Amino acid sequence: MKKATIMVVEDHAITAEDIEKRIKRMGYDVSSVVSSGEEAIKKAEEDKPDLVLMDIKLQKDKMDGIEAASQIRSRFNIPVIYLTAYSDERTLERAKITEPYGYITKPFNDREIHSNIEIALYKHNAEQELNKQREELNKQREKFISVLIHDINNPLLLIINYIKRLIAGKAKSEEDRIEHLNTALKAAQDLEKIIKITSMDLRNKTVLESFHPNYVDISEILTSVATNFTPDAEEKGIKIFINNRGKENWKELEKIVFKADSYQLKTLIENLLGNAIKYAKNSIKIELYQKDSDICFVISDDGPGIPEEYHEKIFEEYFQVPGSKKGTGFGLYSGKKIVDNHKGKIIVNSSLNRGSSFEITLPYQK
Repeated sequence: MKKATIMVVEDHAITAEDIEKRIKRMGYDVSSVVSSGEEAIKKAEEDKPDLVLMDIKLQKDKMDGIEAASQIRSRFNIPVIYLTAYSDERTLERAKITEPYGYITKPFNDREIHSNIEIALYKHNAEQELNKQREELNKQREKFISVLIHDINNPLLLIINYIKRLIAGKAKSEEDRIEHLNTALKAAQDLEKIIKITSMDLRNKTVLESFHPNYVDISEILTSVATNFTPDAEEKGIKIFINNRGKENWKELEKIVFKADSYQLKTLIENLLGNAIKYAKNSIKIELYQKDSDICFVISDDGPGIPEEYHEKIFEEYFQVPGSKKGTGFGLYSGKKIVDNHKGKIIVNSSLNRGSSFEITLPYQK
């Protein structure tokens, strides 16, 4: 693990040297030792330390420790712990505004220094992680609002308007009435797809939050998912084969038991097979086998394929190949995360007008 780097800001040379020796003994790195506020800001920008120990009363220039800490915190988001021998009420009030991560009072003792540093580093890292989860949450919130306002609202309004026309007797003929009903039905089916895609997106995010491996039979999971997708595939005239077997012979597949998260594995297969059904023309072929110390399965379709320039980007969150069918752009991203969780590999083999094949290799863990 990388050592935390600390900058010391202290205008008494003997005290500064003492602090430097102490924190080095504790296992931290010292990025620099400076004696003025202006120098502290400059070195903070250059070195980007993990933490600053700041003397609250600096005498060498017009800028005291509080002003320097305020700028370091706001400009570089570096946590600051104040070093202080004494402080009047006014100084403390000013110091509070800069949101310090702790106070160490002089004369120092090692336990106080160490505990303050560790708490400050932990608190700052936790805040950073929380902030990331908040970017992410805002992104999800904006996406969800967009779905509500546009994707769900539009077909819903269409359904309502055509039903109103039918109730008001505005269909001039039986042919006109059937056309109205078909338009409303198509809008309802679009709405169902949007709800299904959005809920799958949210479920995938929940699945990725935890990893609980146990003993699972991948043959059973694969055939179960394929069976669930069969009605949709048959409606589109697509046949699914597993190890060259049609659905009537899937029960003959041999068990392959290994350690994996069954929920994540099921989600991975659903995403890959769902994509294959979306693009396949006539058939989907699935190969499942054990090779040495690996479990391998390949899902291939005879669809339009993916241009090679997008092979890496398709695993990025929310990326969708230009011209692809409507989706969330999260399925392959979550699939890659699931494979990574299992310390496996996923490879795409595809080219324009030649179908797509996704090969997954997972280590066999007993």
